[in-house]
Amino acid sequence: MDDHEFESESYEEVEEEEDVGHDESSQVITIVTALPSAGSHRPRSRLSLPDLGYEIDNVQYTASANMLKNLKKTFSIPNIVFLHLPQDDNLPSFPPEDKVIFCSDFFRFGVRLPLHPFINLVLCHYKLTPSQLCPNGWRILVGTLALFRSMYNDDPSLAEFQYLNCLKASVCSGWYYFHP
Repeated sequence: MDDHEFESESYEEVEEEEDVGHDESSQVITIVTALPSAGSHRPRSRLSLPDLGYEIDNVQYTASANMLKNLKKTFSIPNIVFLHLPQDDNLPSFPPEDKVIFCSDFFRFGVRLPLHPFINLVLCHYKLTPSQLCPNGWRILVGTLALFRSMYNDDPSLAEFQYLNCLKASVCSGWYYFHP
């Protein structure tokens, strides 16, 4: 099966890779943790985490060990990247320390793991999921990396990135961007 034809439902069985159609449910993984299916609501965590009003936090998790195994196989995710099932107290909008959360659709559209260490560092520092960053935020993040590589033949440090950009909340709830 071609990576571009991947359907999220094909996670169900590791051995089978039949195309059963896409029902627009996106799975979430936290680096990589979770795999919820969109559309179902789940109760708030038993921990008293604040309700930030993010839509993604109300999605019911339907992940299994087989799903994670199939995800690694389908997208050739190297063994240095660890995929984890969600814990009861994990919220997609508030990833665990040093983890990044992904929607499985990112893989269907070409994102591959592991992420560049600088991108992972910035996402973890700001506790952002890739889907919370506005497209222009991605442009600034990758552009800063490319600029430092071409000018200094090195990656920027977090302090250098923070000196050049500041994180701002978008008017759309749950979205963020970098402002120079």
